[in-house]
Amino acid sequence: MGKWLEIDPKIIYFVDRRCLPTWHLPATNISFHDLTFVYSGAAVYYINGRSYRLEAGDLLYAPAGSVRKAITKAERPMSCYAFNFQLPPYQRDIILPLETVNTIGLPFELLKQYREFTYLWLEKRPGYLLKARALFLLILYHCLFPFAQNYGADWRISRIKEYLLKNYRERVRITELARLVRLNPVYCGAYFKKETGFTIKAYLNRIRIQKACDLLAAGDYTVSEVGYYCGFNDPYYFSKIFKEITGRAPSRFTTGHVEDE
Repeated sequence: MGKWLEIDPKIIYFVDRRCLPTWHLPATNISFHDLTFVYSGAAVYYINGRSYRLEAGDLLYAPAGSVRKAITKAERPMSCYAFNFQLPPYQRDIILPLETVNTIGLPFELLKQYREFTYLWLEKRPGYLLKARALFLLILYHCLFPFAQNYGADWRISRIKEYLLKNYRERVRITELARLVRLNPVYCGAYFKKETGFTIKAYLNRIRIQKACDLLAAGDYTVSEVGYYCGFNDPYYFSKIFKEITGRAPSRFTTGHVEDE
């Protein structure tokens, strides 16, 4: 049995990335393992000087120590789920048994697992890091050994979350959400809060701020541009919400990932 079966990963960054046509990653010697799953669009990654074209259904794996560079296809901007994770010192020589690019398709259950992880990472409820590690290992297991998984989450909550993720830049109306899940508009908001612990507005703001962090980390946009792109028309309100959620002002966000307080 390989040592990789007993890995103890620490997730240092995760993002549901919806690339703009100008998105790119500069050439960097990465100190973490990169596991990126493309679910739409296309991009070209350069790993240790070799180019790889990624399409929907492709899984990229770049182990720690790789030199990584990437650029999306402007005519078909990539959307992907990206994990950056590290292993403890006694496992630093471990490389997962994956090719640089692995075509695994778009299995429904795997996509559900990624979406569930996205919600978990956004919400950051007590104990989320423990569950995040467990869910990441399940995703990794599915990538290595595809098989069916069963989930029993309330479809109405899942549908609302999916709608918010897809439409976070727009003005979201409770009447539209209620119609989508066939609930009374008054009850819809109360039910979402009961099931998730967040109001719909608070949950939407968490999505917007996560997207803002990703854009700010790219370093290509001003704070005002990022706020506007992520659905905030008022830059002062954007800064206020950003600080409430991340603990720091957007002007001080200079790293590639959001650090937990």
